[in-house]
Amino acid sequence: MTEAERRRIKAEQCRYCIYSGLTPGGNIDRVTYDYILITGHQRGCPVDKCRKFERRKRRRGHEID
Repeated sequence: MTEAERRRIKAEQCRYCIYSGLTPGGNIDRVTYDYILITGHQRGCPVDKCRKFERRKRRRGHEID
């Protein structure tokens, strides 16, 4: 998988996943995948064939987590 393909997947899917770690500024290069930190075990699938994707709920206004 090329870096361009990895960036496209992050931009189209990973940043909307409940398991992604979003950093302030919205830079797609800084999106991390925190599945192992949240669940305690590995995802078990490659990035381009991710079976663990769950859409993040939309935030209303400027709520603070």
